[in-house]
Parts: sequence; structure tokens; C-alpha cells
Amino acid sequence: MRHQRDQPHEQLERQQAELNALRAEHAATQTHIRAMEDRAHQRVDQGRQEIKALVQQQERTRREHAKQVTELMAGRDTLQAALRTSEQALAHQAGQVAALGATVKQWRHVQAAPSKRAPRKATTASKSKAGRNKAGQ
Repeated sequence: MRHQRDQPHEQLERQQAELNALRAEHAATQTHIRAMEDRAHQRVDQGRQEIKALVQQQERTRREHAKQVTELMAGRDTLQAALRTSEQALAHQAGQVAALGATVKQWRHVQAAPSKRAPRKATTASKSKAGRNKAGQ
């Protein structure tokens, strides 16, 4: 009988010991979970800060890029205007060269013609005409 009487008491003590062990394990698990949650929150916060920094850096880079594009376009416009001016000046000079070439050709023709026609002395009228041509150049 003693054994029957002590048996539930021993069983109760074992169950209480198991319960205490489970409570201790539960407390340790809860502590571990809180630590993991804290680390996860820290990582999330760190990720947010990194994202914020990257977004700010991206915005700075975008602004710098836009500024450079604007400067390059202004430079391009300036160069295009200079190119047009140079092309106009070149065309004008080419016209002058062509006109001078035609004048030289005409002058040579005029100079060569009197020698074929009159190998003798040049008349005063042709001399004055040749002098005007030289002065005009």
C-alpha cells in the first residue's frame, strides 16, 4: 500500500520536474527567439539605411548626369554655331579665291593678248589699263 500511496506522489514529482525542465527550455527558446528577432530588426533597419543612402546617391548621380548633359548640349550648340560660322567664312573665302582666280586668269589673258597682236611697243592706253588692273588687285 505504501508503494501504491507513494507511486502517485513520485509520479507527481517527476511530472513537476519535467514541467520545470520544459519551462526552462521554453524560457531559453523565448530568449533565443527574441535575440533572433532583434537581429532581424537590426538587419532590416540596416537595410533601410543602406537603401536610403543608395537612393540619395542615385539622386545625386542623376542630378550630376543631368547637369553634365545640359553642359554638353550647350557645348555642342556652341560648336555647331562655330562650325556654321566657319563654313560660311570658308564659303565666302572660296568665293573670293574663285573670283581672284578668274581675275588672274582674265588678267593673264589680257596680258598675253597684246603680245600676240602687237609684238611691238604697247600703246599708252593698254599700259594705263594694265596699271589699273594691278592697282585694283
